[in-house]
Amino acid sequence: MNARKESSGTGETNVKSSGHSVTHYLSTALLIWLFGVLVFIPIADTISAQTKVFVSLIVFISFTILLLKAVPRVKRLLEVFAIVLAKKFKFMKEEDGQIMVFKSFLQIMFIIFVYLFYFPFLNNFHPAINGIVLIVVLLWCFFLFFRILQIIL
Repeated sequence: MNARKESSGTGETNVKSSGHSVTHYLSTALLIWLFGVLVFIPIADTISAQTKVFVSLIVFISFTILLLKAVPRVKRLLEVFAIVLAKKFKFMKEEDGQIMVFKSFLQIMFIIFVYLFYFPFLNNFHPAINGIVLIVVLLWCFFLFFRILQIIL
């Protein structure tokens, strides 16, 4: 009994520490994105096209580094949110399948949000790069949605 309390306590602190680090990384990435897309890239566009691409590359790299640091913890938090949603909305008999449905749905939402944040950078580099990434994202979301339908049906 005492071991369960300790394990749930460490799990809770692990989720809290993951939440704090995710909040830190994602809020910093959001600030870099906001300043880059709304301030620095338009200023660089007034100077020259090469400067715009160079500034876009700098902001892109710094945003990507922070996002890559946050992704493993975001995946952990998505699993926790999927468990919470599965317990709240019971529409299937199997709990494991229901958790997979919510986990896949949350992954689709996260992938779409990440793509929307990368959209201005990819468009500044070249619209064709943006189109290729859009196709990859849509295929990835399609396969996740197909997995959801396979579990439900």
